Amino acid sequence: MVLGCNIHDQMVGYIYVTDAPFFGKTDPAGTLHVPGLVAGEYRISVWSPFIADQAASLTRTVQVDAQLPASSRVQLVDALRARPEPRPQRADWEY
Repeated sequence: MVLGCNIHDQMVGYIYVTDAPFFGKTDPAGTLHVPGLVAGEYRISVWSPFIADQAASLTRTVQVDAQLPASSRVQLVDALRARPEPRPQRADWEY
């Protein structure tokens, strides 16, 4: 869900709603750690408002073994979408 400010166009926030029991945010290196997973098969999906790749290419299935760390890599193909540029203030509005 996109949240915007009806006064300041450059102010935007995003809420990602999921019913998944596990979720997280990657670190600056793009790595996500999910501790406490029991052995099994998990589906992971990657999302960002700036990712332009097709959603189907951003989902992977990962097999987790209780004794070994599991990993999967998602390589983006398309260039990231640009952040929206703030619009200049209108001269006829008072701020």
